[in-house]
Amino acid sequence: MSEETSAPVFKKIELDLSRFRVGGEPVTPEYENYVHLTAKLIKRSYIATAKLVELWPVEKIIRRYEECTKHAGTMPGDVKWWWLRKNDLAR
Repeated sequence: MSEETSAPVFKKIELDLSRFRVGGEPVTPEYENYVHLTAKLIKRSYIATAKLVELWPVEKIIRRYEECTKHAGTMPGDVKWWWLRKNDLAR
């Protein structure tokens, strides 16, 4: 009696992101790009960052990213992003 063991089979999952909606808006390449850039800025995964900004309109994500990278002054961009987010939640 010999038992055959097989390695698990992993299949590549292809997602059609156009069917998902974020904050009532369809996911666009522009949204994906700026969530990715923001994720790198705040040192979080894409999924975690998408969850943080899921209710934000794309324009706010772009504005916040540019504000934190181009106009941060002496404050590091990631620190400024979190500080601005905290201020948004306090209102």
